[in-house]
Amino acid sequence: MRHAATAVFLLTGLVRAQAPVPPGDLAGVRHTFEPRPDEEFIRCDVTPIRPVIDFAFRFEAGYVFQVPQAHYAVPAKGWTVLTSITPEQGEPTYLMAHTSLAKAPLVRSNFQILGAYFLGVGRYSMEATLRDDRDGVCRQQWKVVVAPSHADRVVPLTLPPHEVRELLHIVVPDIDHPDNVLPLRLAVLLNVAPSSAGRTEIGDHDRERVSNVLTALLERLPTTSVRVVAFSLEQQKDINLLKKPQGHVDFLASLIRRELDAPDPADTVIFVGPTSRYFDRLPADSLRPARQRRARVFYVRWEPFLRPGLAQQPILITGGSHSDGQILKAAPGGSSDSSRGQPDIISKAVAQLNGKTFLIHLPVEFAAAIRKIESAR
Repeated sequence: MRHAATAVFLLTGLVRAQAPVPPGDLAGVRHTFEPRPDEEFIRCDVTPIRPVIDFAFRFEAGYVFQVPQAHYAVPAKGWTVLTSITPEQGEPTYLMAHTSLAKAPLVRSNFQILGAYFLGVGRYSMEATLRDDRDGVCRQQWKVVVAPSHADRVVPLTLPPHEVRELLHIVVPDIDHPDNVLPLRLAVLLNVAPSSAGRTEIGDHDRERVSNVLTALLERLPTTSVRVVAFSLEQQKDINLLKKPQGHVDFLASLIRRELDAPDPADTVIFVGPTSRYFDRLPADSLRPARQRRARVFYVRWEPFLRPGLAQQPILITGGSHSDGQILKAAPGGSSDSSRGQPDIISKAVAQLNGKTFLIHLPVEFAAAIRKIESAR
């Protein structure tokens, strides 16, 4: 078994979620994966994926099986992996996933078979059995310790200790939890765009980030009503917009006015998304009708991860109606890069509305941003 891998595998979009084995099928599945006298052993390595907290505040973990391509002179159809996950104090959970040959990445003459799941804090014994369609088999065992880092101890973890769940990229938020603050009438405006300004298509990781952030907002903020609006400033394919270079400015101003001047407007409006590729400032009179409303406006904006040791509080971009927004210093121990974090078009619009922008890179920063949104009443 190789040393624990970093979280980079979780960012590829290739990780296969494992589904729980139904209780009625468990006996038959376990029998299928039990050792047989005539089975052929496959040479393989397994690399555990180190547990990391996602933006819905759950620990993601998993594995990467590596099987030599040379073993398959006659191509196989694929592989099935049965994983037994046993907490230090508890019963095992069985997860299973199938990976076809076409879906397995080929890296340095090795096929990679990936799997992932959610884990609560605790210690686990892992046992995974890989079988191909020709009864070739490989078995591996390893230990996993799930524990938040010192910085992540303030993150409100979603899963209870010793919990094992299948990894779902879209999760129904759990909004049935007690809260001691007044609920909000919430509007979330999702800027559905690639995280990288150099890409035009939205990838798996972008979709997962949007889903996780939205899930966390709905779970952590008490609400009486929620309205979610998805938009994209970057998808300017309409011929009329191409003829009008400032179309994105008019579109954003119209979106804000429509939201804040609605017959039953939200009292809290949160923009969510990656840094926009536009850095214009909206005309001073474009938001004037909307500014008569007293809604609180925020922008949860993410940029790619910087480097370890940066701030564990969100960078706050704020300003009044006559400001494009000011980037405040991060918490002690952090630093800011002058080439990053400059106010984009949404940050400037939010500043014009006397709102606040939280620039986040890590889940712990997002958790701090949610606390600030909740307390700014």
